[in-house]
Formats: sequence, C-alpha cells, structure tokens
Amino acid sequence: MEILSVGRRVCAEDVAAKSDIATTTVAQQSSDSAPASPWLPPAVNVHPRRKKPNGDWDLLTRQLYCDSYPSSPPLQSAINPWGEQAPVFRGPESQLARRILAACEVYRYQSVHFDGYLGSEDDGQHLFLAADGQNIAVFGDNENKTYRTEIQSLPDTLDERCWICVDLPIFSLTLAGFPIRQAMIAHFLEAPEVYTRDGEFPENVPLDPLFFRRVENLRTYLRYKQFYSEDCVTTGQFLDPNYRPPKPFLPGDIVLMGHYKDYDNKGPFEVAKHSAIAESVDARGMPVRLYNMRTSNSLIDRYDAVIAQTRVNRGHEVYFHRFCDRYPIICHGRIIHPFEPKGEMPTVETVRAFMAARSAPPK
Repeated sequence: MEILSVGRRVCAEDVAAKSDIATTTVAQQSSDSAPASPWLPPAVNVHPRRKKPNGDWDLLTRQLYCDSYPSSPPLQSAINPWGEQAPVFRGPESQLARRILAACEVYRYQSVHFDGYLGSEDDGQHLFLAADGQNIAVFGDNENKTYRTEIQSLPDTLDERCWICVDLPIFSLTLAGFPIRQAMIAHFLEAPEVYTRDGEFPENVPLDPLFFRRVENLRTYLRYKQFYSEDCVTTGQFLDPNYRPPKPFLPGDIVLMGHYKDYDNKGPFEVAKHSAIAESVDARGMPVRLYNMRTSNSLIDRYDAVIAQTRVNRGHEVYFHRFCDRYPIICHGRIIHPFEPKGEMPTVETVRAFMAARSAPPK
C-alpha cells in the first residue's frame, strides 16, 4: 500500500503579457473592498503575472509557497540563494515529514528545472539567477549540449529557478522549517575533520554554496546528527518482492544514491552522487516514488519507472532502462532532532572567523 504525498502539478507560470504593472507587497494589495489576495504574508514582489499559489492546496502548502516565492533579493546569501523567507519550524519533529513533502510539492509546482544538460560537466552555475533582481533565465539544451538564455518579462521569475540534484533536499528541508545549511555549518564547527577528511579535502569548508551542494556532505551530516541507515540496495533486491531493507523508509526521508556505470573506478555504493526525498513507500518499507532533480525536470519519479536513457559516461555509451538501473540506493536519513544553535545562528562569517582562529600561530 502506498502512502501518497500532498498536492498536484499544474501549468507553468504565464509570463507572456507585456504590460508593466508595478509590484507591491501583500499588505498593500489587500483592502476591505478588494477580493482576498491569493498571497499570504510575508510574500513580497507579488505581481499579476506571477504564478499564484494553487487554489486547491491546503493552508500549509500555500504558506510554504508564499514563503518561497517571489524572491526577496536583499535576503540572498550563500545560505539563502533564492532570498526565500522560510522561518524555522518550532513544532514537533513528527510533523516535519509532512512539511517536507509539502515543500517538495511547492517546488514541483514551480517547475524548477535542472541546471545543466544530459552529460554536462559544469552543472549548477546559475543558482543565484533566481534572486539577482534581473530577468534572465538559463536552460540546459540536451540536444545541442549547451545552454540557452531567455529574457523574462519580470525579474526573478520561476523560470530562473534551477538546481542540481542535491539542491532539492537542501531547499525542501529549509522551506519546511529545518535550517539544514546552518545545522551543517554547526556540525562542521564541531568536527571539521569529518568534512575535510583529516586534511585530505581541505577546501571542503562551508564558506560558499558548494559545501551544501555536495551529496556526501549531506550524508555526513545525517550519519552523525540524525537518523541514518546504510542500505546498499541493489536493483535486484529492490525488484524482489521478498526483500526488506535494513530499516524501513518513510515518506519525507532523504534518500541518497550512487550511480551505476560511471566508469570512474568507484563502485556504485562507494560515493553518494544523487539525492531525493521519498514521496511514498510500499508495504516492504521501500520507496515507491521519489522527489528528485535530474535532466527530465519532472521532479518526481517512480523508483522502478522506465526512463529509457542513453548517455556517454567517460567515453562509454550506456543505456539505463529504468530509474533503478541508474541509481542504486546507498542510504537514507531522517530529521529526528531539532537544530538548536549554541548562541546565534551560525553563518559563513562564523566559519570564516573559526578558520582564521585555527590557522593563527599559537601565542
């Protein structure tokens, strides 16, 4: 029996109109005589041509949408690349899974697209376009193996929002109310050696967004600070109706996967390279559908869905019939502990001061 998530996908944002209507805040838009606004506080930069919240959503999903979009450029930073206004959730951690699934559905409704193309090696270069105050969107072109730009009729539209795979769980956890980036920074400050691998990877420091965009860093945080299960599920095991995972998956869990046929001298379970959120699970406790970011741009796949993908990996042409033929499950994690910082919320500046103190000569 499947456990289904919330929401549904509808058409993309219409930005075709050319009239230039001044933006406004929700408070300015509302009045006793006007119809109720579809936007909820603290939404800013709302505009008649911006994609409105889905009218069929519950209040939680609608609120998360308005926390996420439109962007607030003054809030943009390394730990808030899209200038979103997500508050920290202070309720029971047992409610977090529902919020994570709602956040995933918000981003699916926004039609966030993959920041790259099939086989690209420079993925993820355009993350900050979504809240730069400009009106340029960039799309990967799978056929021509390049990027194309499109001028938008408004600044910071949904078309400007693009990700690599690990951005989906990082953004969704944050929008749901768990400050994952700050939690990872705090863990780094406690145990920098587990991220720098005792000095073998010295540049793996949370001084820029790249730190939060490495799947192995998310894995490290989950392993040390939250619920974590090492699973190593092969395709054959997943397809075996009698197989049971070491620990059951639940909707809202973070699922980390490897790659089959990468030809990089690493086994499929050696390094986490793909990430997802479990949208539903079956009676065995195995994931059925996964929210995930890949070149298909649908943001959701059945784990056993046919993808019929041919690609070239390090000079080898390879074919993947099903999703599970490409992505073996390495592990999964679950947020079960709240993040309570010791003092103020850590920031990039906190890390910079920490690193300076570490490198300073002894007095």
